[in-house]
Parts: sequence; C-alpha cells; structure tokens
Amino acid sequence: FSTREHIADNEIVVKMRVKRAHLTVMATAHHQLAALSDQRVIRACVTCIAHIIDTKLEEYQAKREQEILRRSKKAPSVTYDSDSGLYTPIPEEWDGENDSLSLTSAQVVPNEFLLDCVDLAKVMNYASPHSSTTRKLVNESLRRLADTNFRLYISNPESPEAKDVMDLFGLDDTAMDFRFIQDLKSQHHLSESEKPSEPGKELGPVSDNDADPFREEELKRVRLWKVSIDSHLYYRLLDKNTRKLYVAHPEIMSESSGLAQSIYNFMSSIIGRKNSDLTNEPERVYSKPLRILHNTLWPNRRFDRFERDLVDILRYHAKKKNIPFDETLKRNVVPVFGFYFTLTRDEKKGDLHIRVMRDKNDPLTGDKSYHNLKVAEDLFTEN
Repeated sequence: FSTREHIADNEIVVKMRVKRAHLTVMATAHHQLAALSDQRVIRACVTCIAHIIDTKLEEYQAKREQEILRRSKKAPSVTYDSDSGLYTPIPEEWDGENDSLSLTSAQVVPNEFLLDCVDLAKVMNYASPHSSTTRKLVNESLRRLADTNFRLYISNPESPEAKDVMDLFGLDDTAMDFRFIQDLKSQHHLSESEKPSEPGKELGPVSDNDADPFREEELKRVRLWKVSIDSHLYYRLLDKNTRKLYVAHPEIMSESSGLAQSIYNFMSSIIGRKNSDLTNEPERVYSKPLRILHNTLWPNRRFDRFERDLVDILRYHAKKKNIPFDETLKRNVVPVFGFYFTLTRDEKKGDLHIRVMRDKNDPLTGDKSYHNLKVAEDLFTEN
C-alpha cells in the first residue's frame, strides 16, 4: 500500500475473484515492492511512451510517402487513393526485405525509450518538476517498478469464466508474468568517491554504498533513463486505437493517493468509456454499499480509514470544482476522473452507499470522446 511499509521477504500473494473466476497474483521484488501510488508514475510513463510512438510513426509515414512520391516519378502507373491513403500498385522491387517502405511499427519504434524524469514529473503536475527532491521521488518509483514482478494465475483455465477474465484484461494466457519495466538503465555519472582507474584496471565502486543502485545521491541526480516496458503492453501501444485507450484522465495524473489510483483502475474496468447508446445496451453503473467497495479494493485495511480517505478524495475534487460538499454525507454528487460519484447515507441504518456512472460530458469518457467517436465511426462503416 505504502512505501513506508515493510513487507516480509518482499512478497505479497493475493487471491481474488473476478467474473466468477479465481485469480492468484504474486508480487515479488529483490529490493522493494512497488506501492499503490507508483501507478501514477506508470500512467506518466505510458503517456510519454505513447507520445514517442505517435511521433516516430508519424515521422516514418511522412518520410515513406515522400519516398513513394519520389519513386513514383519512375513509375507513372502508381496512383494515390485519398480515401484509403494508399499508393497502388507498389512495384515489387520497392518492397524488398530490407526496404524502408515495408518497415513494421516495431521496427520503426523498438521497445527502448529514452525517458526524462523531469518530463514525467511535468505530466504528473508536480509543482517543482526540476527539483532534486521531485527527481528522487520519481526515480525511486521507477526503480521499484523495475524491481517488482507480478505473477498472475487464473484457475480452471479451460472454463468460460477464465476466458471472460482473459478478454476483460486482454490477456494471452491464464498464467503470465508482468514486469512493467523490463529493463531500466540510467545515465552514467561518477560519484565524488569514484575516480578514473589506471590503464588496464577496472573502474569500480570503492564501497558497498556506491554499488547500491538505490542510494539517495544517485536518485537525486539522475534525469534520463533508457526504458523497455512489458512486451504485452508494448505491442498494445503500437496499435493506434488501443494506444488511445491507455491515455489516462488528466485528474488521475495529479493524484498521489494510492486509493484514488485503485478506484480509477477499478471503475475504468467495470464501467469503461463506451457510450452504450451506440450499441443499444444499458449504461454500466456501479451501485453498492461502501463496505462492498472496501472489501473489493482494501480488504486488509480498516473500513474507517477507507471511508475517510474516500471522503477526502471526493471533498477535494468538489472544492476544486466549486461544488458544495455536504459534510453530513447525506448526499454528495461529484464528477471525478471522468465518472460521477454519488455518495449517500442511509437515514435509518446510517450506512454509506456509493453509485458510480460514466460522465457523458467528460472529454475522455464522454459521448464525444475519441474512443466513442471511433466506435460510432466503426458502427457506421459496418452498416
């Protein structure tokens, strides 16, 4: 939950049920496990990586079109279809094995990205993205994410329930390993205690502390990282339409609360962003007693702390949007992260109830979002 907590043997095993399928997730690390709040850094990394992919693919497409136009002067029969954006026919000799016209997206953008922790801090809306303190916070998170491995296992792999869960999360198998950051290399700096070695002698740290990749001095200083991400996520980001779905809501990018990150993940998977009217389906709504949400997200934490933290999140966003907040919790409706959260208290029992639905006017989840306009376009094309 928190970076301040000590986890025995750096291992956590959690069993849960999703869509009647039983899941087991094991998180392990050599140095320190990732925390809930590190999801914020994951979103920032994905945002920056998606931008890099967009930019490189657009640059390649522009160069490709210029090259085809240049070559087409030697082949007048080549025509351009403005509707499809394709040139036809392309002479076979233009599409050789090593020809620049036939590169795949993975060849144009390999799974190796140069990320600047200051850029990540800016995406997360830190007040002082250039400060050494902010740099240390971001770099510590990157190190934890690179160190933490998740092993997911779905029981009864042949069952329909297992297939439902695989479809829900876009999984390829019922037993998979995930490490968000597969490879992490920082820019190299010599510390004050390290001096150039004599010719023929190896340059190495002079103390165990210098060899520690988590030492505070380095985490405050390092700015650039060469990062390779989980291959499953990488290939999903190469697809333009899937890449757009990984764009996180701007409000969640500023959230340091681990609970807020978990709620956003949960509601995004349960409710989603799709305009159900397009497919003549009922709008998805999450409506449960607050204790049910607590048992789903934070079963190992006290309910009163969960309730307090959730109320704090809603109160903060209500104030930010100049929405009056009822401290008696009789009824509060607050738009947060692209959803409408309605928190009410049962007058007889005194229990809290939460209802969450998609915000139809939100730029990311609303009816006029990129995702829903794309869905509408696809449906129109099919018809």
